[in-house]
Amino acid sequence: MNPYQIMGVISVCALMFAGVVAVLAMQGMHVLAAFVCVYVVAVGFMLSMQRRARQASEGCGQYTQRSSDRDFSAWKLSTPSSSFGIEEGERRREHKFGA
Repeated sequence: MNPYQIMGVISVCALMFAGVVAVLAMQGMHVLAAFVCVYVVAVGFMLSMQRRARQASEGCGQYTQRSSDRDFSAWKLSTPSSSFGIEEGERRREHKFGA
């Protein structure tokens, strides 16, 4: 995202925040109480999104791996067009096990 898009998103969020606070204040709620309520709801929403994202990434951890944990020689072996990868993988295994 370029800086103008980021500033646009921030501006829209700030306008929505101010609009909700203004609507609550017009309906008779004290301005400070409206500000605190909207702030607490927004922070709670963001924390719940973080928790869901963390649970989603931990829940399917057995199927996904970080790039540093992947075995690239196994990936080369599974590629059908890579005969060099198969030979290289076999050489590595032979060297590793002393065969």
